[in-house]
Amino acid sequence: MRIICWLISLLILIGWYIANARNPENMIFPHQFFFFKNAINILFLNSAILMFITPILIEKRIIGANYHEEDKFGKAKMFLVFYTIASPGLFLVFIASWLTGVGKIPFSLIMLLFCYGYLKNIYVFLFKKRPPA
Repeated sequence: MRIICWLISLLILIGWYIANARNPENMIFPHQFFFFKNAINILFLNSAILMFITPILIEKRIIGANYHEEDKFGKAKMFLVFYTIASPGLFLVFIASWLTGVGKIPFSLIMLLFCYGYLKNIYVFLFKKRPPA
């Protein structure tokens, strides 16, 4: 699993680099799209980092290997770990698509769903007791 996740991480980085190297005209954005270009780059880097460290987190037993077999505490922990790593890129892409008018999905709806997920899982993680092992 570690090798597969690292290969996916490497493929994300290679694809991102090739796309930027082979299409340098894509780097010439109008000033209102500058934020959007950098948001997509950050999203690719965050997803590569997430795929790179996931096997290490599973090996150190910080998160479980199977989401469906976890209890509520374990699911909340996995949600918080994954989305804390991936959310900077996701939030920047959502904000940039909203500011530039490119996005079709309302930004406030997406933010409400993410905020609900964070608040629910923080509550479960902090205030619900973990069952004894």
